[in-house]
Amino acid sequence: MHCLINQNNSVYIEKNIIDDDTTKKLIFDILFEVKTNPGHGDNPPLQTYPNLLEIYKKSHWEKYKKVVKEFVVKNLKKDVEFQKTWANVAIPGQKYYNHRHLDIDFSTVLYLQNSYPFFGTRVEDNLIIPGEERSIMGMSGNMEHKVEDMPYELAIKNNRITIASNFNYV
Repeated sequence: MHCLINQNNSVYIEKNIIDDDTTKKLIFDILFEVKTNPGHGDNPPLQTYPNLLEIYKKSHWEKYKKVVKEFVVKNLKKDVEFQKTWANVAIPGQKYYNHRHLDIDFSTVLYLQNSYPFFGTRVEDNLIIPGEERSIMGMSGNMEHKVEDMPYELAIKNNRITIASNFNYV
């Protein structure tokens, strides 16, 4: 596990947090969700509604909840509860924007599929956290961040798939 300090804010990273079988099952459900019930229509980026943990009760989603919550509690040394969980499927032509989760204590991104790790998460507009497959990064919800946009030529070869979750302290 790694902890980076960026402008007095901590960014936590852990690699290989979830196994291949669970990853494949999560990807299957996410692709089904964005195809049948996309939260933002057919325009890139494809994003699910933020209720994945409410609608999916399968064992691989329970495993996701367990490992992600353990990651958060281990780093924050505080108990937390899930607020929202959604997935993004980045496709050619995507455009993400800087944003914050002001009403959220902590946010995570789990990279399920990403052939080009350099295109991870940009934090505070000056640091890119690599998006390695099966790795997770977490940060304060009030840190400005965005998914790093990929050039079209790379995006056509890489449908990056992530799951994001927001937490508040209990």
